[in-house]
Formats: sequence, structure tokens, C-alpha cells
Amino acid sequence: MNLRYRSRLIVALLLVAAACGSSDDGSALNDPVAPVTTESVPATAPASEDVSEGDESSAPQESSPTGFELTVGSCEQAHEFSILCEAYDILSREFVDELDLEKLAAGAARGIEEFDSDEPGASPAGVTVCPLPAEDFEATCSAARNALATGSATVDSVVQAAVAGMLAFGLDDPNSVYYTPAVLAQLDEERSGTISGIGSLVQTEEVVDGDSQRCSIISETCMMTIVGVIEGGPAEAAGLAVGDVMLTVDGQSVLGLGTDEVVSLVRGEEGTAVELLVDRDDEPLVFVIVRAPIVIPVTDAEMLDGDVGYLRLSQFTTNSAELFRSDLQKLLDDGATSLIIDFQNNPGGALQAAIGVASEFLDEGLILRTLSPVEDREYEARDGGLATDVSIPVVVLVNGGSASASEVVAGALQDAGRATILGTATFGKNTVQQQFSLSNGGAVKVTIARWVTPAGLDFGEDGILPDVVVEYPDGATTQFLVDEALAYLAG
Repeated sequence: MNLRYRSRLIVALLLVAAACGSSDDGSALNDPVAPVTTESVPATAPASEDVSEGDESSAPQESSPTGFELTVGSCEQAHEFSILCEAYDILSREFVDELDLEKLAAGAARGIEEFDSDEPGASPAGVTVCPLPAEDFEATCSAARNALATGSATVDSVVQAAVAGMLAFGLDDPNSVYYTPAVLAQLDEERSGTISGIGSLVQTEEVVDGDSQRCSIISETCMMTIVGVIEGGPAEAAGLAVGDVMLTVDGQSVLGLGTDEVVSLVRGEEGTAVELLVDRDDEPLVFVIVRAPIVIPVTDAEMLDGDVGYLRLSQFTTNSAELFRSDLQKLLDDGATSLIIDFQNNPGGALQAAIGVASEFLDEGLILRTLSPVEDREYEARDGGLATDVSIPVVVLVNGGSASASEVVAGALQDAGRATILGTATFGKNTVQQQFSLSNGGAVKVTIARWVTPAGLDFGEDGILPDVVVEYPDGATTQFLVDEALAYLAG
């Protein structure tokens, strides 16, 4: 079953390439540009508490023309709606912020109302129970009754639409999403390493009253834009550029699709082609790109003029801290007296890797703090950093494709005054997600924690503002910021 929504689209940053790993301790700063990498956990049992009053809640409603009846009852009674109760229970226990139950229920209702079924005429005759995990969900059951009364949708499709809508419209969090069983199967296949991509970074934003903000569903106003291409990858070779707005994938409009659905469309078997229609400065352009494995060197180091050591980290994998340390030691041994650390288009990854990299420049102190309903945690710098000597100037390069773990390191070094951050504002991804399986074979990915800098700054919306803001000129590559950093260090 495909969940399609009218005039909508999902937001986020995503790497149509390789996924980064989760953190070593289970507190993953999931890569916002790749599929979820945390392990699924068993679905919780549907809530058993009956929040209805008396017998009125379970009284049969007026029969529809199809002979189908929907009654209101408890989660324990509502077997066909079980995943709605499961998702609600997961959100109640795990979601990082306090839930607005009225908004959550309204989001579920909106998901049903905007759902476009591709399985018409399959509603069974008989009585089905719609659950009230909270009293506010009467509006959800009303929307379900209206949708099913027409006989144009299945109970299963309506329930999935309710769960999708609850997360998409009820949370104000573009990173919490519902995966249908079909989409989840595609993501699992991608994680197996059998799927290739094109090597691009995209971000979805909506402009409201002149200000851009994250959105969670792709629509006429919420657009998916290319914010980076992987050097040497298929997208760069084909001519895809920063600022291009995605319109279709192999002829299918991205309107109404979720981020992960778009990623699944773009990815495919190595050697096969995908056709993208994009808008570039109000001109439609078509690119046919041959998919290939996206192999990104984790580190790249070299000595530059003026005894400047240059070290690029492309992603935070579980072993990137060790690779980073090895290259950093070589640069210092070769006589580097100042350092340029390049996080341009680094989408993030493992939290423990971020702590390890930051600890190379900080001899003590807090690196970040994570906040969650379960517990708050603080992460301190580790001993033995190679470049903690403040006489070694450090410049960290960032841009709109620098996210998650990249922001952990940049934020910690900025707060400590240990490095100068140079470039453009970062992506603004400071949340942690975990995936929870549902009894229908689908899953929900839920934001379970938020991290803040040592100074307590939460820049999940606007990203990290560099100390030295340098805007890219048209056509500039990542080398542009490297040259700007060299000029900065030269005084």
C-alpha cells in the first residue's frame, strides 16, 4: 500500500548515498541525511486502559450505506486499529517533548482526511472498533468513520494514514515519521549494502513570511533543494548543483512523498539510471544519472603552504575518531603549526566519534548535553588530545550540509573558544531518533532526545552561526572555504 497525500511533502536533510552508523552507547545522533541506523525494538502492546465513559463510547454508530459500522472503544478492543495505539504509546513514553494530545489527534484526523487510497472498495461489512488512546481522539475516529463510510478505503489503509498523520502533523518534528511495511522493507534492503545512489545532499524547507523553516511534507510551498553534492559522485558528474529544486524522480512527482520515500526512489541497483527533473532558477532541467556505490573516504589530510595542516572528515563513522587521530598526528609530526578542519557537507553519524574528535582539541570540559524524558546526560572531553595546545590555531569549516555530529564538534569548540568556525550556518540537526517496530510490519522513527552545546545553546532551527561568515559565490566548490581559511590564518 502506498500512502499518498494531496499537495504535500516531507522535509529533512538526506544523503542519497551511504548511511552513517549510530553511536557506540545507543544514544545515536542519527545521520539526518541517511536511513535510520538504530536497531528496531519490539513493539509495545496496545494500551489497555479504557478512557471512555460508560457504555456510550462502545455503542454502535449509524450504519453506513456499505453496511460498515465503526464504534468507539478502548485500545484493548480495537484490534484492527492496534498500530494507532502502539504508536501513541511509543510517543507517550519516548518522544522528547510533551505531547499536545489535541494536536496529536487532529494530526491523525488530518492524515485520514488527506489520504488518497489506492485500494478502493475493500471496506468490510460488520463492526470495527476505533480506539480512544486519549479522549481527544474522538476527532480521529470521526474522520475514520467518514472515510470508511464511502467504501473507498480499507481499514488498514485508513489506520496507517492516521499513524502517518499523527507523526507528520501532530508533533512539529520533521524527524519523527511513520514507515509503511513496504517503505521499511526498502530501507532494510538499502542497509544491506545492495543499493546504490547518486551522492547528493538535500534539504526541505518552507518559506513563511520571508523566513525559512523546516517542513515535514513536500508541497507546493515546502520544497526539496540540493544543498550539496559528493565530490566525485554521479550527481556531480551529471551536473546536479546546489540550489536545484527536485520536482520528479523517474517521472513521479515528489509532491506528497516523505523524505525516505524520495530516497528510495532515487536509490537503486548499481549501474541503473534514474531521471531527475529539477528546477534551476525557474528553468526545468532533466538529469539522467547512473547509480553507483557512494564510497566516501572518511578522512583526507595534507600539508598546505605556511605549515598549515588540512584535515577533512567526511562523516562520523564508528572508526572515524581513530582515523582522524592518526591523520592529525601525521600532520603535527610533519610540522603543522595551525590546522584547518573541514566538515563541509559532513552529515554526521556516531556520537562517540564526535566526542573523540572534539577531545583532540579540548583537554577538559563538557562537549555536549543530551536532554530526554528518560534522563539528561553529559559527555565530557577525554584525556590525551593531540592538539589541546591553544598556541595551535584551529579553523573549522562548515556549511549548510554540516549536520548532527559535525555540529556537536563545531559547537563544543566554539563554546570553548578553541577554534574559529568559518563558513555558512550549519544544517541545525540536534536531535536523536530511534526506530520502533509496529505489529503490522511497519515502524515509527521517533525523536527521543535533543542535544545542546556546553553553553546550553539549542540551535536545532538555525544551525551554528560561524564566527566568520563567508557566503559561497555561484559555482564555488568546497575549495573556496579552504582558500578563505588560509587567508584568515595568514592574517
